[in-house]
Amino acid sequence: MKLQSVRCDASHLAFHLFDRVVHPELFDACAATHIAAAGFEAVLRICGAGHSVEFRRAEQRLTEVIGSADQSLPQHGRCAVHRLRTGRDLDVDVAGIEYHCSAHVETLDSEVFARVHEELLGDIPQALLSYEFPGRHRLETGAVSLMRAEATSRTLIVHAFHTFPESRAVLRTQSMFCY
Repeated sequence: MKLQSVRCDASHLAFHLFDRVVHPELFDACAATHIAAAGFEAVLRICGAGHSVEFRRAEQRLTEVIGSADQSLPQHGRCAVHRLRTGRDLDVDVAGIEYHCSAHVETLDSEVFARVHEELLGDIPQALLSYEFPGRHRLETGAVSLMRAEATSRTLIVHAFHTFPESRAVLRTQSMFCY
């Protein structure tokens, strides 16, 4: 019996940006954390196929979702949606929040993927948020996700890394929210 991986194929990833909070029950969150700074707060979640970042400042809201293109998300408040076949850069100003995102999917050969995967496993103790997904069976490598964040009084920078063992792919993102 073949079990399905929690992760979609890396070629089916999409990026979504909303000018509002997206209900957390729409995400299959495996891990989450909250960041509070002088002028803003944020909620970071690792989900089955990627992550979400909810940025809140006074009445302003911005939510980044990176996950499966098939994920059911609302249309209301969506500012951008893009497939991430290889990569995407986005720079926008939404409701007074400057948002910059760079997301890249890279497919690696088996040996390089194994080395990158092991390096990410080694980085877990320094990560703000991480999750190790089980493999489909006991001999298979499971996916790993980790997120780091840097916060100042006016800026939040989030670095996220997600592995996709079945396709030997790594998704790397860097997102910056500033005002």
